Amino acid sequence: MFFGIRSYRDNVGQGQITFAKAFGIGIAIAITLISCVFYLATWETLYFNFLPGFMEKYSAHMIQKLRASGASPKTIQGQVQQMAKFNEMYD
Repeated sequence: MFFGIRSYRDNVGQGQITFAKAFGIGIAIAITLISCVFYLATWETLYFNFLPGFMEKYSAHMIQKLRASGASPKTIQGQVQQMAKFNEMYD
């Protein structure tokens, strides 16, 4: 919060900021952080409890879609490698 308030003071407030404005900015930053934490907790719950194997299923779907479109084997192999990297990062 400190850096956000300082940035506002320096860039928008021309070096000055009132307590009320700093408080408002601090609350906005806190609300953002809290919402991010809840988003993360929700996604982690969904991913591990309700969507096991999501990335593998998504990868298989995308590769099948590419094969159905008549793409070249080189393009398909590139997509397979890219999806493997995505799967590794996702885990």
